[in-house]
Amino acid sequence: MSEEELKIKLDRWFSRNWDHYCSEVRKNIANGQMSQHADDLSVLIYEEFMKKPHAQKLQMYQDNKILNWMLRAASFQIKSGSSPFHRLHRKHSVKHIPSYFAENEGKAITKDGEWDNDEAWLCVKEAMTEDNIGWYYSKLLDMKFIQQMTYTDMCEKYGFAINTLKKDIKRALEAAKQHCNHL
Repeated sequence: MSEEELKIKLDRWFSRNWDHYCSEVRKNIANGQMSQHADDLSVLIYEEFMKKPHAQKLQMYQDNKILNWMLRAASFQIKSGSSPFHRLHRKHSVKHIPSYFAENEGKAITKDGEWDNDEAWLCVKEAMTEDNIGWYYSKLLDMKFIQQMTYTDMCEKYGFAINTLKKDIKRALEAAKQHCNHL
């Protein structure tokens, strides 16, 4: 089956099953305090499914396992402390440079996640130079927070292992934080 044919079949499948899927997520997975994020979780899982390779999507469609996979993935996302859903909707501390890094030039981050002053912004920008944290860390921070590449995009483009990439970005953020610790 070609990609176009599969896309048409998946569109039909999602049109028929979307309401059922969302109600299952709302009632059984994102219940209680997380119920306000049920729709966000549903969309996030849909996006993750659509990023899968053609062969995997085709196999799941043929085996009628799409709904099972999506519900299981939603369950993992909501329970995990390191999932994309957790980082977007559950994590309330700002330990990393936010994704709106480039949109707020001339400002800096406070503990509340707001941008504060020019001095802190300049320090973070200065830390990203090769002389302060090294060319590798500088390039990682640039790709992740200025170019806003996802981990998957970076892995595919440069051939990194995703766990190594996450650890290195964490180290780069720590190096930038140490450079700016006087603020």
